[in-house]
Amino acid sequence: MLITRSHWIGHRVWALVTLLVGIISIVIFAFRVANSESWPTGSDPYCFLLGVGAFLIIVFESLLWLRKKLRLVRILGKPKTWMKAHIWLGLLCVPFAVMHSGLRFGGPLTTALMVIFGLVILSGVSGLILQQFIPKMMFQMIPHETIHSQIPRVVCHLRNDAEGLIRQLNRDFAFEKMQGDLLHLERVEHEALRSQFLIEGDDKRNRGGASNIKSISAPTIFRQNIPKDHPLVKFAKEYLDDFMSLKKYGSSPLRDSVRMQREFRKVRTELEESQVATLDQLEKICSERNELHQQYRLHLLLHFWLYVHYPLTILLLGLLGVHIYFGLYYW
Repeated sequence: MLITRSHWIGHRVWALVTLLVGIISIVIFAFRVANSESWPTGSDPYCFLLGVGAFLIIVFESLLWLRKKLRLVRILGKPKTWMKAHIWLGLLCVPFAVMHSGLRFGGPLTTALMVIFGLVILSGVSGLILQQFIPKMMFQMIPHETIHSQIPRVVCHLRNDAEGLIRQLNRDFAFEKMQGDLLHLERVEHEALRSQFLIEGDDKRNRGGASNIKSISAPTIFRQNIPKDHPLVKFAKEYLDDFMSLKKYGSSPLRDSVRMQREFRKVRTELEESQVATLDQLEKICSERNELHQQYRLHLLLHFWLYVHYPLTILLLGLLGVHIYFGLYYW
């Protein structure tokens, strides 16, 4: 949840209420400790009440995931309200749980319970911090940001665009077909449609002069048929084939933007003036490919904490159930 300025007022209210309740509970606990002959434990009436409060908060915290999955639960309040309650009540649960334990870890079960509880709180706070910074980084670093689930498809489009640009100079050129290429049929249809447009453009140009068909590139460039050992074709086979792939991107040296710029400068010095425009377009495509990979990594980092937070929460609920059973059994 990205906390914007419009949300600060609501968060301040929750923060003040949480702080006030937390201070009052700590003062009452300190007063009972000062006026008791023995150190309070979980069976103490006040500590037991704090334990019930912590349990109810943990159950409520767990309902946030259920609310996201079940549409019927959405009538119970706005998502922003639920998230604010999730954040601040989760923090309030910490002093409740600590005071319920009497400031002691106890046996192996209660020790494990407190450790898991601490990790759940830590992972939640880490996720909140990440969500304040990573979206801003993505906005600043990735001009061509797209929907995360569409990244593989966009990469396939970029790969087909790069292949099409080179085929305008060498009609026999083709990248190695990717296994499970989602756009293989689209690529075939695109090539057929582009050839049709180019033929129509030639006919119109022959009849009335300049063509009014705006194809991907000028027909004069398309008519070129550079050999297979041409620097641009060799560069595409050696670098772009893996770089534009979904599975082989990680082994490509073009992942490094500095190395990519150096390689493109090297090839640019070996090309004719009419071929430089194609190389410039390829460089833009490669830059966008790198941006998509950066978006993928940042998105993974943004949501990685959930893969820790959710399993630990489930484990916490299980241990909490065992703790309640034995606590009531031996009370």
